[in-house]
Amino acid sequence: MSESEILTFGAEDVKGEDDIQGASKPLPGRYHVLIKDAAHKEVNGKPKVIMDFEVLAGTTPGQEGRTLTEFFAVTPKTVDMLRRLALVTEQLKPGEAPKAIDFSRDIGKQLVVEVVPNKYENRDGQTVETVRVDYMGFWSLGNPAVNDVPRDKDAIKDGVQGRMQKGTSGDDGFGDPGQAPGGSEGSAGGDESWDDI
Repeated sequence: MSESEILTFGAEDVKGEDDIQGASKPLPGRYHVLIKDAAHKEVNGKPKVIMDFEVLAGTTPGQEGRTLTEFFAVTPKTVDMLRRLALVTEQLKPGEAPKAIDFSRDIGKQLVVEVVPNKYENRDGQTVETVRVDYMGFWSLGNPAVNDVPRDKDAIKDGVQGRMQKGTSGDDGFGDPGQAPGGSEGSAGGDESWDDI
């Protein structure tokens, strides 16, 4: 092996091999999350709201730093879910008249989400087992219904702008919107889940 082929690594921040998990999706649970990225895109001819949620703390231990990308379809069946998300992120206020919502304005905001198992059959007929954000599974940090969800107090105190790291796979951090993380079309909460609601 030539010297140009040798890689240099360090492991100062780990105690064992299980401390390195990569960009895995979180296990089911309720989480204090950061909206790391958000965009409105058309995927396979369908309008979507694409969001990256990064786990800051939660009910399932050891999930901090994991990210879940959701592809929320924009359909008549998902309007209430998206309205709830807009209320949670304070783009809408109770009683407010209809207005345009730009979910990319939510980058850097914090909320609580519920991540649930998601099993579906993909377009190739294969069974896929993953996770997704539950339908209506969004709460503001101050909602008493999620008082039991652990919080990252430093993220709340310091704000999040300094903690955010823009994705590097494309201009908006999402890479190819037709490909879910892991290489299969759709996502944990994507084409197969939210389009079927």
